[in-house]
Amino acid sequence: MVAPSRAAAIRYAGHLIDFGVSASPIITTSPQDGREFKTARELNQSLVTEAFVDPEGEPEVLVVVDMLLTGFDAPVEQVLYLDRGLREHGLLQAIARVNRRFSHVLDGVATEKTHGLVVDYCGVSQDLEEVLSSFDWPDVDDAMLEMEESPAAVIEAAAAAAESWFEGRDLADTWACVAVFAPDAATEGAFKIDLFERFNADYRHFSILMDRFLPDPRALDYQDRLARLTEIRACVRAQYLREDAAADWTEIGAKVKKLIDERISAQVREMMKPVSILDADFEEKIAGLPSDEARASVMEHAIRAQIHERLGENPAFFERLSEQLAWVIGELRNRLIDSAVACRRLAEVAQQILRLDDFAAEHGLSPLAFAVYELLDDRSVAGAGSGGVGSVGVGPGLGSGDGEAGEGEAGGRARIDEEAKRAALEIESVVERHRAVVDWQSNLEVQRQMRRDVKRELRPSGAHTEEQLDKLAARVVELARRRSGR
Repeated sequence: MVAPSRAAAIRYAGHLIDFGVSASPIITTSPQDGREFKTARELNQSLVTEAFVDPEGEPEVLVVVDMLLTGFDAPVEQVLYLDRGLREHGLLQAIARVNRRFSHVLDGVATEKTHGLVVDYCGVSQDLEEVLSSFDWPDVDDAMLEMEESPAAVIEAAAAAAESWFEGRDLADTWACVAVFAPDAATEGAFKIDLFERFNADYRHFSILMDRFLPDPRALDYQDRLARLTEIRACVRAQYLREDAAADWTEIGAKVKKLIDERISAQVREMMKPVSILDADFEEKIAGLPSDEARASVMEHAIRAQIHERLGENPAFFERLSEQLAWVIGELRNRLIDSAVACRRLAEVAQQILRLDDFAAEHGLSPLAFAVYELLDDRSVAGAGSGGVGSVGVGPGLGSGDGEAGEGEAGGRARIDEEAKRAALEIESVVERHRAVVDWQSNLEVQRQMRRDVKRELRPSGAHTEEQLDKLAARVVELARRRSGR
């Protein structure tokens, strides 16, 4: 803001402080000034301007008289109020300052300044148009726009359009509104992304208008409605786009950033944080989420991340868990189970991962031997007709029969087949013998010998065709290669 006089600068600052906005007058003073200038005279102007440039600092407004017109770098500044005349170079310097690009991240929420705003109380428009006419800028014609007399009609239309996606639902019930985008049997992907993008376009238009008109008091009436929609949008992204939750998702201007930051709940921020089933407080984090829908979503992503990360160390086991996970999510989407039941079954899948090494050790198997055991029981390799050396008749856990698994049992297993266990231990010995060769992972001859010896161990059982033996031996060698870096 540029005030018309030093005395007016003091009045401006006091008026803004009365309205709850932190403001500081940056003016020249002298010992001869009256006591009304005492506060301005005692200000450390260097510290004040540094704090102003900080997007999280105070003051929020500088009241300036004949200062900071040049050499003041403040990309965070978005609005300039002109209350005195400026001409030519000084005018261009002033308006250029609010046109600097700026972005900021607070609590994982990113906002970007998309434009600057000059509010002219002094009638400098003619001089500004003359200054701009010397520049060949594509958007010069749009540099001077007269603000609408009342923003209410255009903002109301934008707000109503964004809210229309939740017709019949209480906008104060955030999770009921999030459910609009929940996947169903016909949905491709994690949620109804096309529907969300259409809502997002209306939300963006509403928020851009708010950024344009604030701090007009007539725009302030819509801040609660924007905040509610922002909360819904944040929850959708936190629940269904967890991998992008920390990205620039607000797509709004700097003036509404503080409003948005303050209104996004702590629960949503917790959902945006990465969660691993290996976290010591995983169960507490899940229990603290606001709904069964949110809990099921976070658990699904955490389990999926573990399966992806650990697939190489026990492919058959984690492929089977992936099938179990897909079965639970499919049942949920088809409305055959509700979110509470899905949470219980997802917890069972998570327990199988957590119990993996303990389950193997309890049955005298190392992690490598148990991974081999799982390969021997993998019917996609051993063949459904034979049941495989290690077939125990429990199917794929959650994905079989009545959809239940033994609580805490790895892979939904109730017992270990002793013949399969013996074969797995013998194959582990074969693998360890060949792995003693330096750089065996790149030695094709050693790998050929390993496949040969694996088949020799399995062939006497008569449970496999030669084609199945070739497939099993190849997978054992690949398993050993993947685990070699562990």
